[in-house]
Amino acid sequence: MKERNRSADSMDDSIVELIRPARRARRNAVTPLTHHAVGAALEDDDGKVWIGCDIESRYPGHGITAERVALYSALASGARSFRRIAVVGTVGDGLPRPCGASLEALIEHAPNLQIILFNPGISEWASYQIRELLPSPDNISI
Repeated sequence: MKERNRSADSMDDSIVELIRPARRARRNAVTPLTHHAVGAALEDDDGKVWIGCDIESRYPGHGITAERVALYSALASGARSFRRIAVVGTVGDGLPRPCGASLEALIEHAPNLQIILFNPGISEWASYQIRELLPSPDNISI
């Protein structure tokens, strides 16, 4: 299920409802170094939504991504099964992309996760299955 950059007008209500808390979480991002705020909202199989935001540190390796904050918060509260995550960030004219560490953490706990990416600056979004965003022999081009 690969959908390439679509207008925000094409979102169904369930996507809008998941993006909304990710946008709110993004406002809490602590990004004094990059000023690149990202918010995430992870939906578990019971429909509960767990939020996260980027938290940067001036000490290398001490920061954490919005996706992992949401995931680890959910896991710490006992959630174990997840269906989708919305990631919201403004990246010029592109969409926010989870880093490799975030993708690895997410696939470990949610191998069939749907990832919804949204850039409010350009009002575009896309949806992927997590495996589409991870390198593999099937999707690496040289």
